[in-house]
Amino acid sequence: MKTTSTFLLFLSLCSSAFAASGKEIVSQIAPLVNDRTAFVAYADLSRIDFHAVCENAVAEVEPFLTSLAMDDRSVKGVGKEAKKLILKGEKSVQEYIDVLTIKCGVTDFYLLGQSAEKKADSRNRDPDLMFAAIPIKNRTKEQQEALRKLSEETETQEIEGFQVIVLRDFLHTVPPDRLKVIRGEPGAEQTRRLENAFHLTKDADIRAVVLATEDMTDEVSFSTRKTKSETERQFNDLLFSMSSKIQWVALACDLKKMELNVIFEAGTEAEAANIEKDYMKAVELGCEAARAEMEKDKDTAFMAPLVVEFAKGFFKANQPKHEESRFVLKYENKPLFSAVLGGYIGAAYFMLPPLLEDE
Repeated sequence: MKTTSTFLLFLSLCSSAFAASGKEIVSQIAPLVNDRTAFVAYADLSRIDFHAVCENAVAEVEPFLTSLAMDDRSVKGVGKEAKKLILKGEKSVQEYIDVLTIKCGVTDFYLLGQSAEKKADSRNRDPDLMFAAIPIKNRTKEQQEALRKLSEETETQEIEGFQVIVLRDFLHTVPPDRLKVIRGEPGAEQTRRLENAFHLTKDADIRAVVLATEDMTDEVSFSTRKTKSETERQFNDLLFSMSSKIQWVALACDLKKMELNVIFEAGTEAEAANIEKDYMKAVELGCEAARAEMEKDKDTAFMAPLVVEFAKGFFKANQPKHEESRFVLKYENKPLFSAVLGGYIGAAYFMLPPLLEDE
Protein backbone atom coordinates (compact mmCIF):
# COMPACT_ATOMS: atom_id res chain seq x y z
CA MET A 1 0.00 0.00 0.00
CA LYS A 2 1.51 3.31 -1.03
CA THR A 3 -0.49 6.25 0.29
CA THR A 4 -2.32 7.57 3.32
CA SER A 5 -5.51 7.78 1.29
CA THR A 6 -5.19 4.06 0.48
CA PHE A 7 -5.09 3.14 4.18
CA LEU A 8 -7.95 5.49 5.09
CA LEU A 9 -10.03 4.21 2.19
CA PHE A 10 -9.36 0.59 3.06
CA LEU A 11 -10.12 1.05 6.75
CA SER A 12 -13.35 2.93 5.97
CA LEU A 13 -14.63 -0.06 3.98
CA CYS A 14 -13.95 -2.65 6.66
CA SER A 15 -16.65 -3.89 9.01
CA SER A 16 -16.33 -6.25 11.95
CA ALA A 17 -18.94 -8.54 13.45
CA PHE A 18 -17.16 -8.92 16.78
CA ALA A 19 -17.02 -5.86 19.02
CA ALA A 20 -13.88 -5.68 21.15
CA SER A 21 -14.23 -3.70 24.35
CA GLY A 22 -12.58 -0.34 24.82
CA LYS A 23 -10.22 -1.86 27.37
CA GLU A 24 -9.18 -4.65 24.95
CA ILE A 25 -8.41 -2.16 22.19
CA VAL A 26 -6.43 0.21 24.41
CA SER A 27 -4.55 -2.61 26.17
CA GLN A 28 -3.32 -4.01 22.87
CA ILE A 29 -2.27 -0.72 21.30
CA ALA A 30 -0.90 0.82 24.53
CA PRO A 31 2.81 0.25 23.64
CA LEU A 32 2.41 2.61 20.68
CA VAL A 33 0.45 5.32 22.49
CA ASN A 34 2.07 8.30 24.19
CA ASP A 35 1.15 11.85 25.17
CA ARG A 36 1.40 12.98 21.51
CA THR A 37 -1.22 10.48 20.28
CA ALA A 38 -4.13 12.36 18.69
CA PHE A 39 -6.02 9.70 16.70
CA VAL A 40 -6.68 5.96 16.96
CA ALA A 41 -8.87 3.92 14.59
CA TYR A 42 -9.53 0.20 14.76
CA ALA A 43 -11.05 -2.58 12.66
CA ASP A 44 -11.06 -6.38 12.85
CA LEU A 45 -10.42 -7.45 9.26
CA SER A 46 -11.20 -11.11 9.94
CA ARG A 47 -14.90 -10.31 10.34
CA ILE A 48 -15.46 -8.49 7.05
CA ASP A 49 -18.60 -8.98 4.99
CA PHE A 50 -17.55 -6.63 2.22
CA HIS A 51 -19.90 -8.14 -0.37
CA ALA A 52 -22.90 -7.15 1.78
CA VAL A 53 -21.57 -3.57 1.96
CA CYS A 54 -21.37 -3.44 -1.83
CA GLU A 55 -24.84 -4.93 -2.24
CA ASN A 56 -26.25 -2.17 -0.02
CA ALA A 57 -24.46 0.48 -2.06
CA VAL A 58 -25.71 -0.91 -5.39
CA ALA A 59 -29.30 -1.27 -4.15
CA GLU A 60 -29.51 2.41 -3.21
CA VAL A 61 -27.91 3.94 -6.34
CA GLU A 62 -31.16 4.60 -8.21
CA PRO A 63 -33.19 5.71 -5.15
CA PHE A 64 -30.44 8.23 -4.34
CA LEU A 65 -30.38 9.58 -7.90
CA THR A 66 -34.17 9.84 -7.89
CA SER A 67 -34.01 11.87 -4.66
CA LEU A 68 -31.89 14.42 -6.57
CA ALA A 69 -34.86 15.03 -8.91
CA MET A 70 -33.18 13.40 -11.94
CA ASP A 71 -35.43 12.29 -14.78
CA ASP A 72 -36.02 8.56 -15.27
CA ARG A 73 -33.72 8.30 -18.28
CA SER A 74 -30.81 9.93 -16.42
CA VAL A 75 -31.42 7.78 -13.36
CA LYS A 76 -31.17 4.62 -15.47
CA GLY A 77 -28.12 5.77 -17.42
CA VAL A 78 -26.11 7.18 -14.51
CA GLY A 79 -27.22 4.33 -12.27
CA LYS A 80 -25.99 1.71 -14.72
CA GLU A 81 -22.52 3.23 -14.94
CA ALA A 82 -22.33 3.78 -11.17
CA LYS A 83 -23.17 0.14 -10.50
CA LYS A 84 -20.45 -0.99 -12.92
CA LEU A 85 -17.89 1.16 -11.11
CA ILE A 86 -18.95 -0.15 -7.70
CA LEU A 87 -18.51 -3.74 -8.88
CA LYS A 88 -15.01 -2.94 -10.19
CA GLY A 89 -14.18 -1.29 -6.88
CA GLU A 90 -15.50 -4.29 -4.97
CA LYS A 91 -13.09 -6.55 -6.84
CA SER A 92 -10.12 -4.26 -6.13
CA VAL A 93 -10.85 -3.96 -2.40
CA GLN A 94 -11.60 -7.67 -2.01
CA GLU A 95 -8.17 -8.48 -3.47
CA TYR A 96 -6.56 -6.42 -0.70
CA ILE A 97 -8.77 -7.99 1.95
CA ASP A 98 -7.78 -11.48 0.81
CA VAL A 99 -4.06 -10.66 0.67
CA LEU A 100 -4.06 -8.96 4.07
CA THR A 101 -6.15 -11.54 5.92
CA ILE A 102 -4.93 -14.74 4.24
CA LYS A 103 -1.43 -14.09 2.91
CA CYS A 104 -0.34 -11.53 5.56
CA GLY A 105 -2.35 -12.95 8.48
CA VAL A 106 -3.77 -9.55 9.46
CA THR A 107 -6.78 -9.44 11.78
CA ASP A 108 -6.56 -6.43 14.13
CA PHE A 109 -5.77 -3.32 12.10
CA TYR A 110 -4.91 0.00 13.77
CA LEU A 111 -4.41 3.44 12.31
CA LEU A 112 -2.78 6.04 14.57
CA GLY A 113 -1.97 9.73 14.32
CA GLN A 114 0.68 11.37 16.46
CA SER A 115 1.45 15.09 16.60
CA ALA A 116 5.06 16.28 16.59
CA GLU A 117 6.61 17.87 19.63
CA LYS A 118 6.64 21.65 19.68
CA LYS A 119 9.86 23.53 19.00
CA ALA A 120 10.83 27.11 19.68
CA ASP A 121 10.97 27.73 15.93
CA SER A 122 7.60 26.42 14.68
CA ARG A 123 8.80 26.67 11.07
CA ASN A 124 11.25 23.81 11.73
CA ARG A 125 8.75 21.61 13.51
CA ASP A 126 8.90 17.92 12.68
CA PRO A 127 5.98 16.60 10.60
CA ASP A 128 3.10 14.87 12.30
CA LEU A 129 3.08 11.09 12.12
CA MET A 130 0.38 8.84 10.66
CA PHE A 131 0.99 5.10 10.73
CA ALA A 132 -0.71 1.72 10.50
CA ALA A 133 0.08 -0.87 13.16
CA ILE A 134 -0.49 -4.61 12.83
CA PRO A 135 0.22 -6.96 15.78
CA ILE A 136 2.90 -9.60 15.12
CA LYS A 137 1.47 -12.04 17.66
CA ASN A 138 0.03 -15.25 16.13
CA ARG A 139 1.41 -14.41 12.66
CA THR A 140 4.08 -16.51 10.95
CA LYS A 141 7.41 -15.17 9.65
CA GLU A 142 6.11 -15.75 6.12
CA GLN A 143 3.01 -13.65 6.81
CA GLN A 144 5.12 -10.86 8.30
CA GLU A 145 7.40 -10.89 5.25
CA ALA A 146 4.40 -10.78 2.92
CA LEU A 147 3.19 -7.59 4.62
CA ARG A 148 6.67 -6.06 4.35
CA LYS A 149 6.65 -6.72 0.61
CA LEU A 150 3.15 -5.28 0.25
CA SER A 151 4.29 -2.05 1.93
CA GLU A 152 7.88 -2.00 0.66
CA GLU A 153 7.70 1.58 -0.63
CA THR A 154 6.95 2.96 2.85
CA GLU A 155 8.92 3.11 6.09
CA THR A 156 8.25 -0.17 7.94
CA GLN A 157 9.66 -1.21 11.32
CA GLU A 158 8.97 -3.72 14.05
CA ILE A 159 8.17 -1.81 17.24
CA GLU A 160 6.86 -3.19 20.51
CA GLY A 161 5.35 -6.31 18.93
CA PHE A 162 3.83 -4.50 15.95
CA GLN A 163 4.66 -4.09 12.30
CA VAL A 164 4.47 -0.32 11.98
CA ILE A 165 3.95 1.13 8.50
CA VAL A 166 4.54 4.86 8.11
CA LEU A 167 2.32 6.68 5.63
CA ARG A 168 4.81 8.78 3.70
CA ASP A 169 2.55 11.12 1.74
CA PHE A 170 1.18 12.41 5.07
CA LEU A 171 4.69 12.89 6.45
CA HIS A 172 6.47 14.17 3.34
CA THR A 173 9.81 13.44 5.04
CA VAL A 174 10.73 11.22 7.97
CA PRO A 175 13.68 12.32 10.13
CA PRO A 176 15.90 9.30 11.01
CA ASP A 177 14.96 9.37 14.72
CA ARG A 178 11.27 10.25 14.22
CA LEU A 179 9.91 6.74 14.76
CA LYS A 180 11.58 6.47 18.15
CA VAL A 181 8.89 8.68 19.69
CA ILE A 182 6.17 6.17 18.81
CA ARG A 183 7.06 4.28 21.97
CA GLY A 184 5.50 5.52 25.14
CA GLU A 185 3.40 4.74 28.17
CA PRO A 186 0.17 6.76 28.34
CA GLY A 187 -0.78 8.27 31.67
CA ALA A 188 -3.80 7.09 33.60
CA GLU A 189 -5.94 10.01 32.39
CA GLN A 190 -5.16 9.40 28.72
CA THR A 191 -5.83 5.68 29.06
CA ARG A 192 -9.15 6.42 30.74
CA ARG A 193 -10.23 8.75 27.95
CA LEU A 194 -9.37 6.23 25.23
CA GLU A 195 -11.12 3.36 27.01
CA ASN A 196 -14.26 5.39 27.70
CA ALA A 197 -14.43 6.67 24.13
CA PHE A 198 -13.95 3.26 22.52
CA HIS A 199 -16.44 1.73 24.96
CA LEU A 200 -19.15 3.93 23.45
CA THR A 201 -18.35 2.62 19.95
CA LYS A 202 -18.55 -1.07 20.92
CA ASP A 203 -21.35 -2.03 18.52
CA ALA A 204 -19.89 -0.23 15.50
CA ASP A 205 -18.08 -1.54 12.43
CA ILE A 206 -15.72 1.42 12.06
CA ARG A 207 -14.38 2.74 15.35
CA ALA A 208 -12.20 5.81 15.84
CA VAL A 209 -11.28 8.24 18.61
CA VAL A 210 -9.78 11.71 18.28
CA LEU A 211 -8.16 12.97 21.47
CA ALA A 212 -8.27 16.72 22.05
CA THR A 213 -4.76 18.13 22.19
CA GLU A 214 -3.24 21.55 22.61
CA ASP A 215 -2.07 21.32 18.99
CA MET A 216 -5.66 20.89 17.79
CA THR A 217 -6.77 24.10 19.46
CA ASP A 218 -3.65 25.93 18.25
CA GLU A 219 -4.32 24.82 14.67
CA VAL A 220 -7.88 26.15 14.75
CA SER A 221 -6.64 29.38 16.31
CA PHE A 222 -4.06 29.79 13.53
CA SER A 223 -6.74 29.21 10.85
CA THR A 224 -8.88 31.90 12.49
CA ARG A 225 -6.04 34.43 12.42
CA LYS A 226 -5.10 33.95 8.77
CA THR A 227 -8.59 33.90 7.20
CA LYS A 228 -9.81 36.99 5.33
CA SER A 229 -13.52 36.23 4.97
CA GLU A 230 -15.78 37.41 7.82
CA THR A 231 -17.93 34.31 7.43
CA GLU A 232 -14.89 32.04 7.61
CA ARG A 233 -13.59 33.98 10.60
CA GLN A 234 -16.86 33.49 12.49
CA PHE A 235 -16.90 29.82 11.49
CA ASN A 236 -13.34 29.28 12.74
CA ASP A 237 -14.13 31.18 15.94
CA LEU A 238 -16.91 28.68 16.59
CA LEU A 239 -14.58 25.74 15.88
CA PHE A 240 -12.09 27.23 18.33
CA SER A 241 -14.83 27.57 20.94
CA MET A 242 -15.90 23.95 20.42
CA SER A 243 -12.39 22.50 20.38
CA SER A 244 -11.47 24.25 23.63
CA LYS A 245 -14.34 22.44 25.40
CA ILE A 246 -13.76 18.94 23.98
CA GLN A 247 -11.80 16.15 25.68
CA TRP A 248 -12.30 13.58 22.94
CA VAL A 249 -14.46 12.75 19.93
CA ALA A 250 -15.60 9.18 19.18
CA LEU A 251 -16.88 8.08 15.78
CA ALA A 252 -18.93 4.91 15.44
CA CYS A 253 -20.17 3.82 12.03
CA ASP A 254 -22.43 0.81 11.50
CA LEU A 255 -22.36 -0.04 7.79
CA LYS A 256 -25.12 -2.63 8.07
CA LYS A 257 -27.56 -0.16 9.62
CA MET A 258 -26.21 2.81 7.60
CA GLU A 259 -25.78 4.74 10.82
CA LEU A 260 -23.11 7.13 12.08
CA ASN A 261 -22.78 8.39 15.64
CA VAL A 262 -20.37 11.19 16.55
CA ILE A 263 -19.91 11.66 20.30
CA PHE A 264 -18.17 14.69 21.84
CA GLU A 265 -17.06 14.42 25.45
CA ALA A 266 -17.06 17.90 26.93
CA GLY A 267 -16.43 17.16 30.59
CA THR A 268 -19.48 19.00 31.96
CA GLU A 269 -23.16 19.20 31.03
CA ALA A 270 -22.96 22.98 30.63
CA GLU A 271 -20.10 22.69 28.13
CA ALA A 272 -21.98 19.99 26.20
CA ALA A 273 -24.98 22.32 25.90
CA ASN A 274 -22.70 25.11 24.67
CA ILE A 275 -21.17 22.82 22.05
CA GLU A 276 -24.68 22.00 20.84
CA LYS A 277 -25.40 25.71 20.31
CA ASP A 278 -22.04 26.25 18.61
CA TYR A 279 -22.66 23.30 16.31
CA MET A 280 -25.97 24.63 14.97
CA LYS A 281 -24.37 28.02 14.25
CA ALA A 282 -21.38 26.32 12.65
CA VAL A 283 -23.63 24.42 10.21
CA GLU A 284 -25.10 27.67 8.92
CA LEU A 285 -21.77 29.51 8.72
CA GLY A 286 -19.90 26.52 7.28
CA CYS A 287 -22.42 26.08 4.49
CA GLU A 288 -22.31 29.78 3.63
CA ALA A 289 -18.50 29.71 3.57
CA ALA A 290 -18.68 26.70 1.24
CA ARG A 291 -21.14 28.54 -1.02
CA ALA A 292 -18.76 31.53 -1.28
CA GLU A 293 -15.84 29.26 -2.09
CA MET A 294 -17.74 27.35 -4.79
CA GLU A 295 -18.99 30.58 -6.37
CA LYS A 296 -15.38 31.70 -6.92
CA ASP A 297 -14.92 28.94 -9.51
CA LYS A 298 -17.00 29.32 -12.66
CA ASP A 299 -17.07 25.52 -13.07
CA THR A 300 -18.72 24.96 -9.69
CA ALA A 301 -20.65 28.21 -9.19
CA PHE A 302 -23.87 26.85 -10.72
CA MET A 303 -23.87 23.95 -8.21
CA ALA A 304 -23.36 26.12 -5.12
CA PRO A 305 -27.04 26.78 -4.21
CA LEU A 306 -28.05 23.12 -4.68
CA VAL A 307 -25.11 21.69 -2.74
CA VAL A 308 -25.41 24.18 0.11
CA GLU A 309 -29.15 23.72 0.58
CA PHE A 310 -28.75 19.95 0.45
CA ALA A 311 -26.01 20.12 3.11
CA LYS A 312 -28.05 22.41 5.36
CA GLY A 313 -31.06 20.14 5.08
CA PHE A 314 -29.01 17.06 5.86
CA PHE A 315 -27.32 18.50 8.96
CA LYS A 316 -30.45 20.16 10.33
CA ALA A 317 -32.55 17.03 9.77
CA ASN A 318 -30.26 15.19 12.19
CA GLN A 319 -30.93 17.16 15.33
CA PRO A 320 -28.09 17.02 17.86
CA LYS A 321 -28.63 16.45 21.55
CA HIS A 322 -26.53 16.53 24.68
CA GLU A 323 -26.58 13.70 27.20
CA GLU A 324 -25.07 14.88 30.46
CA SER A 325 -21.45 15.77 29.58
CA ARG A 326 -21.73 14.43 26.01
CA PHE A 327 -22.94 16.03 22.82
CA VAL A 328 -24.23 13.40 20.38
CA LEU A 329 -24.88 13.54 16.65
CA LYS A 330 -26.69 10.64 14.99
CA TYR A 331 -26.99 10.30 11.22
CA GLU A 332 -29.34 7.77 9.63
CA ASN A 333 -29.89 8.16 5.91
CA LYS A 334 -29.59 4.95 3.91
CA PRO A 335 -29.57 6.51 0.39
CA LEU A 336 -26.95 9.08 1.39
CA PHE A 337 -24.77 6.54 3.19
CA SER A 338 -24.95 4.20 0.22
CA ALA A 339 -24.05 7.04 -2.14
CA VAL A 340 -20.97 7.86 -0.06
CA LEU A 341 -19.98 4.20 0.22
CA GLY A 342 -20.57 3.72 -3.49
CA GLY A 343 -18.27 6.66 -4.18
CA TYR A 344 -15.53 5.19 -1.99
CA ILE A 345 -15.89 1.72 -3.47
CA GLY A 346 -15.84 3.07 -7.02
CA ALA A 347 -12.82 5.24 -6.21
CA ALA A 348 -11.01 2.16 -4.92
CA TYR A 349 -10.80 0.88 -8.49
CA PHE A 350 -8.59 3.85 -9.36
CA MET A 351 -6.86 4.50 -6.01
CA LEU A 352 -5.67 1.09 -4.90
CA PRO A 353 -2.26 0.29 -6.46
CA PRO A 354 -1.74 -3.11 -8.14
CA LEU A 355 -0.86 -5.93 -5.78
CA LEU A 356 2.56 -7.56 -5.85
CA GLU A 357 2.67 -10.58 -8.08
CA ASP A 358 3.05 -13.93 -6.39
CA GLU A 359 6.58 -15.24 -6.60
